[in-house]
Amino acid sequence: MTDSELLIECKKGLNIPVASTAFDNILYQKLLAVKGYMQGAGVSDSVMESDLAIAVIVLAVGDLWNVNSGETKFSPILTNLLTQLSISSNLLSVTFSPVDGATDVSVSIEPTLTFNKRITDYEVSIVEYGDPDNVISTTLTLDVTGKVITVSPDSVLDSATKYAIVITSAIAYNGPALNRTVTSFTTI
Repeated sequence: MTDSELLIECKKGLNIPVASTAFDNILYQKLLAVKGYMQGAGVSDSVMESDLAIAVIVLAVGDLWNVNSGETKFSPILTNLLTQLSISSNLLSVTFSPVDGATDVSVSIEPTLTFNKRITDYEVSIVEYGDPDNVISTTLTLDVTGKVITVSPDSVLDSATKYAIVITSAIAYNGPALNRTVTSFTTI
């Protein structure tokens, strides 16, 4: 969400008419201060886009709006929510392509796993969904960002077959680990 969109959300939260520009400068300064405070507390850029983070920004700007000159006071709930956002920022997560449960997937697919953090160590495989002992021979490639693994089967997959992509483990540079994670897709 852009700062302009956040400004509108803050106006709504403070019951200030959106069309009014009378308080935009001071609200914008408070908005930037809150975002800086959250980033300093360890909230990542990706988590900063979440609905919860946006609600926390609006809450904190409202807190700063309602204090006396020279005073800084946040509501007690803000600390709890900020802690929750900071913890979320430190977790390792992954998105899959194809998405979980996808059907009509090409037999020549090269699935990708995109992590929210750079990873250093990983173990990934493709198996037949109904026969997990049937591990498909693959080549794994980690891109230059350290965040995207491409899983290239060494041969074309069987048609009309359900497969599972299994992450046995993945470890990020800064320590968070992702334990066993499974997604599936079915070929055309």
